[in-house]
Amino acid sequence: MIFAENARVAFIGDSITHSSPATSYIQEYYQKHFPKRKVKIFNLGTGGDTAEGAYLRLESDILLSNPTEAVIMLGTNDIGRALYVKPEQNEEERRDAEERCARHLAAIKALTYALTERNIPVTLCSSIGRDELTPKHDTALYATFYTYGASARLKWLYEENCRELDRVLKAKVDYFTPFQRLQSELLAIGGPSLFSDDRTHASVIGQHMMTRIFLRSQGLPVELPSAELIASGWCEAPLSPALEKRFALEKTLRNIRWVDPHQAKDTEGLDLDMRIAYWERAIEEGRGLARYGWAVPLYRSYIENVKKESELVAELEAVTEALYN
Repeated sequence: MIFAENARVAFIGDSITHSSPATSYIQEYYQKHFPKRKVKIFNLGTGGDTAEGAYLRLESDILLSNPTEAVIMLGTNDIGRALYVKPEQNEEERRDAEERCARHLAAIKALTYALTERNIPVTLCSSIGRDELTPKHDTALYATFYTYGASARLKWLYEENCRELDRVLKAKVDYFTPFQRLQSELLAIGGPSLFSDDRTHASVIGQHMMTRIFLRSQGLPVELPSAELIASGWCEAPLSPALEKRFALEKTLRNIRWVDPHQAKDTEGLDLDMRIAYWERAIEEGRGLARYGWAVPLYRSYIENVKKESELVAELEAVTEALYN
């Protein structure tokens, strides 16, 4: 079912959503094919997030976009990748895995009901899974990110969520099955991967496939290219300059809200200037997640932009509205 006229759609997820322009490609499709509907898509992915984290940021983040519909894709961080780095789990690891799954299921249920009780219809999406098909020691990928059975667990979580919430969901989107099938076909003919080198996030081609899988699930006339076509060099046209600008704005906002408050428990009770000072010191001293190179740009984006957050929100609204003018 396609989005309603004047819908404001919140795509709620983790870094697979946060870092991907797939939401912008969905926005572009609606802009081009249904301009009178004036559908507005908002990327509300947050790197490292879980179902529990998304539920906790409902009031402070998600609802600030005034959504009329929500699309949820979570689970990759919920299961605990470290529990799947061996072919078999011991008893303690199995208990931990089951506990994490139970927490995820409870949080997705709470998040879904919190939205539907506000008359915000929910579409639930599966994870894309992980790349457990490419051989573990493929030199193009990080061998340390290889997992055994994590994909199957993510598929099971989605099926359990669908079974539990079937009567309240607007729609369901199975990314996992077509994504993994196409990945297998590409691997068989030596084509490019749908996953990036960390075996978790979608590659550029994978992001385009996510876009097409979602639109196709809405009954729209969108096809997935064959593995042979992709291997021959198929690619999607780039986003328009206006949508590139919009995606950059969204990423800046997501970077701000990734740090504060969800990664900043040590700064509770501090005012904004004191929080900024705290993260400046964290970068200088390599404390917390700032000891990792990938996190430092997010902290710096926060420090640079957090005082302009309301201006960025207003600019995003203006850029989005301009898409239809």
